[in-house]
Amino acid sequence: MTVYGADAETAVKLAVEEMTRLELLLSNYNADSEISKINRNAGGTAVGISLETEQVLEKALRYAELTNGAFDPTIGPIVELWGIGKKNNFVPDESQIKAALSLVDYRRVELDKVKHNVRLPLKGMSLDVGGIAKGFILDRMTEILKQKGITSALINGGGDIRTIGKKHDGSPWRIGLQNPRKTDAIAAKISMMKWNAVDTSGDYQRFFERDGMRYHHIFDPATGKPTQTLTSASLIYSEGVVDLLPSNVLLVIGKEKSLRLLAKFSELEAIFVDVKGAISFTPGLNGNIEVDR
Repeated sequence: MTVYGADAETAVKLAVEEMTRLELLLSNYNADSEISKINRNAGGTAVGISLETEQVLEKALRYAELTNGAFDPTIGPIVELWGIGKKNNFVPDESQIKAALSLVDYRRVELDKVKHNVRLPLKGMSLDVGGIAKGFILDRMTEILKQKGITSALINGGGDIRTIGKKHDGSPWRIGLQNPRKTDAIAAKISMMKWNAVDTSGDYQRFFERDGMRYHHIFDPATGKPTQTLTSASLIYSEGVVDLLPSNVLLVIGKEKSLRLLAKFSELEAIFVDVKGAISFTPGLNGNIEVDR
């Protein structure tokens, strides 16, 4: 976090406290989180949830409807089966994938916004909201900074970035997007003249290679396997533009389908890096982007 202001240290402290609080609600890696409790109770009774967890699940289910399941918050069984980074380059067989996929279906999630609870009807189902929780948390952190009077800041959540205002010297924030195949290189630089949010998904953070194939942590809910269409995709948008698309969907459906989907949202811009390293972007970024050719 880079934050300028009269009471910047207090603002940062409050934002980090909020980040920690929300992570304890939403993380699959914490056994005491609300998401973990819901997953443990799959096939049983409904679990009471906080307003924040309800908001994230509502958003996740809305994304799932919008993308016809290309984003699916019930992908948990597939994530657990592959265990990227945990199972020593394990590749499941087709029967294992098929069994896990039988538990993936966002339409089965029973979210009750009156009683504020949620139920997974089948034992073995599990939620994974990692694809959108980070952005939700960063938005909340940004709100807190603004409430404390901060008018210039950048929060880097590792792929997802939020900015407030301009840099301390009055120039716009510039964001560098990592080259998916060259960890010390930048694929593109964006001048945040019109936008204040960047969400990036890629196959280069958590992955392993086996028999010439790269297996990574973003899965296609239709196949139960890691996506193979793009190496990286970023969404760029402005404050107030919410509940549109998660960036990992672009990797699931590929560039051409993504462009057709993005045509419905004039507020969204996108950058794509394909499996051959070619970089492309939507026309709205012209004049505010430098690409490493």
